[in-house]
Amino acid sequence: MAGIAGGATMQRSSVESGVAVQVPQIKQRGRRRTLWVTAGVGALSALLLVIGLQSYTQRVPVIVANGDIERGKVVEPGDLKVVELSGANGLNTYDDPDELVGKIAAVSLTEGDVLSASTVSESIGLDSGESVSGLVVGPGQYPTDDLKSGDLVDVIAAGPIEKGGGTRLASGVRIYDVLTPDDIGTRDDYLVSVVLNDEQAANVAAQVEQPGGIRLTLRGGK
Repeated sequence: MAGIAGGATMQRSSVESGVAVQVPQIKQRGRRRTLWVTAGVGALSALLLVIGLQSYTQRVPVIVANGDIERGKVVEPGDLKVVELSGANGLNTYDDPDELVGKIAAVSLTEGDVLSASTVSESIGLDSGESVSGLVVGPGQYPTDDLKSGDLVDVIAAGPIEKGGGTRLASGVRIYDVLTPDDIGTRDDYLVSVVLNDEQAANVAAQVEQPGGIRLTLRGGK
């Protein structure tokens, strides 16, 4: 009995003298701070999302092409119209047609294309020593009535061979602009402006004054 009692006593004593383990407590202040930071990040994300959606869906006035505008053409009031477009913020667009009139189309545009800082230029893109010469050509002097800005043509002397006819005065020169008979008030003549260097311009100008004048042939490629 004594042994049993002693064993019970020993067991109870062992339990009573066990090592206490302290569980760490989370400080309420730190916990509140974490919750506030999490809530703040969530609110900021939601706000940025709302702002982004508003920016994308907000309709703003922009200038678009009122029809086809060929590269190299001087922009005129009739080439432009104002429309409202969503998501155009930050695209370097224009909202006042007067800002575009007189500028040069840097690329070919089709009706409805938005005009931006990358689609127009202040200059006509001529290199040093180049100039634009206007050539009035009638039936038989141009290859097609569908000539347009950017096409490449040869300028050839017309008239009798013994007087220089057939001489190539300029090869593969770029058309800068084309005015139709309606544009210049003639029945059949076109005014074709081409980009020439100084020597070509002098030779072409001299030939224009000769019988037969000049003629244009269309080249492949651009």
